[in-house]
Amino acid sequence: MPIPGGIPLRFIGWLFASLLVMVMLRSGSNIVMLLVIVIAGLIGRRRDGWPGAAVGAVMGWAGFTVLSFALSLIGPIVAFFVIPFALTMFSLTAQPDGRPPHRFALAYIGWQLAPRRTDGHTGVAAVGEMRSFRASECYVAPDFCSPVLRAGIFTGEGEITFDRGARIRRLRRLPLVRPTTRYLVRSADSRLWRSQVVGSLTLEQGDQAEVR
Repeated sequence: MPIPGGIPLRFIGWLFASLLVMVMLRSGSNIVMLLVIVIAGLIGRRRDGWPGAAVGAVMGWAGFTVLSFALSLIGPIVAFFVIPFALTMFSLTAQPDGRPPHRFALAYIGWQLAPRRTDGHTGVAAVGEMRSFRASECYVAPDFCSPVLRAGIFTGEGEITFDRGARIRRLRRLPLVRPTTRYLVRSADSRLWRSQVVGSLTLEQGDQAEVR
């Protein structure tokens, strides 16, 4: 039966990819599980070194085991028709940063794999010792000559000073997932549960402040 306007190729691609993922997860194959563990370990190592790799590998194994067991309990119609179709429709409408999900994913993977230091287009290693700036030694000018907070993540050690104050919420530490302290930062006039307004924030080594 002809369909007015035809079927987008992205629909076919997302439907096939979703169906393939469901088959791989529902099969419980050791090869697929090993692949998930390796990918999760590489992501963890990229973020927090070898301890992060160990945590990522364990989380990858646990996630695959739980998903495989959960998918084995549902019927084949839901697993191979309802869920892939729902994922396909979501992927066609979602735009994480204004781009389709597959372009966003490719750009994010490329950014993660790109070297942090380059000479032209070639990655180079750090030369000499890294310098740590103390408070008031390093000044970051606001974007567009505006004092409005901009989204970003700051990693300590260091101190952040807010010209007009900011609302801070401290998140709890998790021994394996989040061993360091993490703060949520928003404008002083915003609403944030269990927060307080401060003029500056001191970060210890490894602590992070996320501005939203």
